[in-house]
Amino acid sequence: MPCLAIRSAAAAMVCMLAQPVFAQTAPEPAPAPAPETEILVQTQRRDAEKAVQTLARQVTGRLPPDRPIARFHEPLCLAVAGINRAYLDSFAGRIIENAKLADVPMARGDCKANALVIFTGNTREELAQARKKQRWIFGNLGPSALDALLKSRDPAFAWRSTEILGTNGMLVQYDDREVPQNRTIEMAGRLKQPIMIGVTGAVVIIDRDATKGMTAQQLADYATLRLLAPTTEVRELIPGAPATIMTLFLDPAGAPAELTDFDLALLRNTYAIAGNVPASNVYGRIANDLVRDR
Repeated sequence: MPCLAIRSAAAAMVCMLAQPVFAQTAPEPAPAPAPETEILVQTQRRDAEKAVQTLARQVTGRLPPDRPIARFHEPLCLAVAGINRAYLDSFAGRIIENAKLADVPMARGDCKANALVIFTGNTREELAQARKKQRWIFGNLGPSALDALLKSRDPAFAWRSTEILGTNGMLVQYDDREVPQNRTIEMAGRLKQPIMIGVTGAVVIIDRDATKGMTAQQLADYATLRLLAPTTEVRELIPGAPATIMTLFLDPAGAPAELTDFDLALLRNTYAIAGNVPASNVYGRIANDLVRDR
């Protein structure tokens, strides 16, 4: 630990100064690694990269190679409900600080909430009733997406509403034949799309009865990823894969205490890639951050 290193530094310096001058000569250079060692290192790196990308695909639900990544293009305005008022500011503040780490655009002053975290009881039943009587809260989620949401295993439910934007950031309008009426000057291609996908609203609802033993920091970090990045329910632990806060409800006892390096790489790269490149590009960037560049 740093404190122990500092504490022992003085003793180490005295010891070094007391040695003969010839004992302080530069060490011999390390021998070049044998070919077998290089092969082993490369194999370990490939295995680590595969594990990272496998986890990334599970966490994100396999992002499409032909559509841009969905993210906030408009400033984020967060609201939190159902939490003890004494912890409200710190809980919301944690999510906002996480968002700033990824350069998510942030609203200033009074704003209309477009990101909502709610703690409640009997969550699944309440959502089923809301589907019948308050369908608007689910935004533009289709029937199949709603079915999947209500059948999910976790006691945390999350969804995001989206819209199609031109590369100029303006909303794309369609005619009766579903042909876009306004076009950008940028041509479509395999590497670039003529559109971007903007998140207009994100909701995370967590059953408070399922949070016993979890810290506010864990819950805030979990909510951060569900709100800001493309995520889905994690169904199984992957051997050899990095840790992620997304396992919080799958494996509460083994879940990390906060956002991990993997989580931060997913969050940052969601907002670092160009808004009109294929969403699946984020996988390579995460692998670069965690494996290739180390």
